[in-house]
Amino acid sequence: MTLDETGEELLHLARDLCAALSSFLVTPDGDVTVFLPPTGTRPETRDRVSSLARSCITNPEALGTDIFYCSEAMIPGHPGITRMSCIAVPLRLDTAAEAGFLGILGIVDTAAPTIDDELRLGLKRIANRLVERTRSEVLSDVDQPPVRQAPTGKPEEETPWPLPVADDTTAGTGFVPAAEPLTRGFAAGSALSEQERAGQSSSEAQTDGSSPIAQLQEGTFLEEVVRHVPDPIMVVREDGTIIYASESISSVVATSASEVLGRDIVDLLDPFDPLLTETRASENLAKMIVGEPPPGQRVRMLSNEGSTVQVNICGTEFQSRQLGSCYVASLRLASESQSRPESNDELLTARSVINALEDALIACDRHGVVILSNAAAATLHGLPADEELLGRPFPQNTALLASDGTRITPAEHPLARALGGATVRNEQLQLPQEKGGPRWLVASARPLEVGRDGQGALFVLHDASAQREHEAWLTRLALYDPLTGVANRSLLLDHLNRALVRSRREGGRVSLLFCDLDGLKLVNDHYGHDVGDEVLTAVARRLEGVLRPNDTVARLGGDEFAAVAYMSSPDPAELDAVMRRVRTILSDPYQVRSQTLRVLVTLGSVVADGRADDATSVLVRADRELYRMKSIRLQGHED
Repeated sequence: MTLDETGEELLHLARDLCAALSSFLVTPDGDVTVFLPPTGTRPETRDRVSSLARSCITNPEALGTDIFYCSEAMIPGHPGITRMSCIAVPLRLDTAAEAGFLGILGIVDTAAPTIDDELRLGLKRIANRLVERTRSEVLSDVDQPPVRQAPTGKPEEETPWPLPVADDTTAGTGFVPAAEPLTRGFAAGSALSEQERAGQSSSEAQTDGSSPIAQLQEGTFLEEVVRHVPDPIMVVREDGTIIYASESISSVVATSASEVLGRDIVDLLDPFDPLLTETRASENLAKMIVGEPPPGQRVRMLSNEGSTVQVNICGTEFQSRQLGSCYVASLRLASESQSRPESNDELLTARSVINALEDALIACDRHGVVILSNAAAATLHGLPADEELLGRPFPQNTALLASDGTRITPAEHPLARALGGATVRNEQLQLPQEKGGPRWLVASARPLEVGRDGQGALFVLHDASAQREHEAWLTRLALYDPLTGVANRSLLLDHLNRALVRSRREGGRVSLLFCDLDGLKLVNDHYGHDVGDEVLTAVARRLEGVLRPNDTVARLGGDEFAAVAYMSSPDPAELDAVMRRVRTILSDPYQVRSQTLRVLVTLGSVVADGRADDATSVLVRADRELYRMKSIRLQGHED
């Protein structure tokens, strides 16, 4: 590499860019051009810079493409001499071949210069300008490429100069804009003719004048790697043109790499492949075929024999410095078990899967004729389990009921409504049973396109009986006392509120009775809590028996009970009569496990005003009245 006046200016610019002591350019043969300030430089500095520059050539990192650091060795016996360091920028026409190595641009200072991204980019651009100025000189000798001295000092064999790639802003420093458009695809190990090196493609490979030309040189490391990749590799341009195919592609489609170059990827596919018939007009067809990440696409590809093979293709998009947006993909022949099952014994059929469902599944055509059903369909409709539905109009004489227990008409059936264009979601239905309560079902239906027949319908029925029973159990736990089975405080407040609302609307009074079992603690102490629990259960049953069915009995906790009663008559004597009946029935002896037990009972009651009171305030008032009555009884003044 020789420098003219402009090249020297670039060398000076590199030095000034880093505000360094010096800059240099060293060729593979060890020829050094050094730029130093004209004044203030010690005489031996030039020799030290030249020596440092030559050491960069033998540095193993000179074989790479990125910037690296290099320092001169410490001089024994001269501790006062500062060691020089440099930033070294390899210069080459191509990052993949040593044949393009032109030398090194270096920036020298007494301490290793620190560079940021902006300085790094600037240095690479200067390096590319230096390479570009010698490019014409190098390419003029393509017919007789020079023997280059490698960094190890061993002469290399002659290698054809590679074509330049990309712009000067990308990683690597030897990338020069291509002088001519590239015009053909390439195969692994293919060699370019002299005509192709000049940018002229052969007539059989050229398509529209814009398809790319590139090559992997025989014997290069990259070519060896590609040749040993287990799966065939293909590179496809954004417009679908195949610009690279590894030779192993013949193991998939029985077609050599050279025969697919320059062709459209669509040409290799079965024209009846669903991917093509459904997406042929898509602008991203190439991406859909070869640009899908794993697991990728399953396609049918043509072979030389005219048959089709199932191939799995997965790939990714990348931006080529030469060709712009491309896709690189790997191809793998689908196994026999993946592409065509031998028999129904090896793979589950769709019908066996549908029959395994616990939900009823029915599909009808637009006339209501069943075209698909499973084993649960008849059972969940109240039909005989062995009744065949396929090919018959769906039977409307089912025993299905609406959620309120009324029988649904044929027009109200979810399947009939879906045939009319409606969508039914999670509708509650009942199916009566001979024993026990009804079976609860959840129905969904929607219109369904049935081939060329037009609009049919799909109906799904789910048995929700177990779920409903579980929900009922949870509700009972939340609202009822688990020992006695009567309402708990939450349900008592709810019923009291309802009674107050009724009182405001219809008139009348709402009475709340409080009951306390004073002797229960003695029963627990003498006979055990299990006996006390039986007494509490008996108290709850007696209260339910003495009150009206619409009244609410609740256990508030421990030995306290309450009752809500709606009194339509304003006569206070009615409440007094209820109080006497309750006191009498609860004071009678209890027969528990051969023991005759008695408990003392204290009663308190309040009458609520529906217009002014709320449930909580009424409950507080009744509680206070109970303890007032208990205080009176303990003082011996109870009537």
